Amino acid sequence: MVNLNKIFIDAIETLIDAKVRKNTTQIYTGLVVLEDGEKKVKVKDKIYKLPVYGGNIGDLVTNQTVKVFIPQGQMSQGFILALK
Repeated sequence: MVNLNKIFIDAIETLIDAKVRKNTTQIYTGLVVLEDGEKKVKVKDKIYKLPVYGGNIGDLVTNQTVKVFIPQGQMSQGFILALK
């Protein structure tokens, strides 16, 4: 016999987990790429022009891996953390 309450609770938990994950800061490993003469970062198969904290975009090397921070899941607020 199927326990409908358990199925319902599991579904709610899945929805809440997805929402919380989406709205928390996410950290990805990105790859510095050269596109249209500019250095940008490739994250999850998409290319972005993001600011660099702790350095300059010019200091990064093509094909270098970097850490990309996405605050509250908002790519528009994303930045590259340059480690020296």
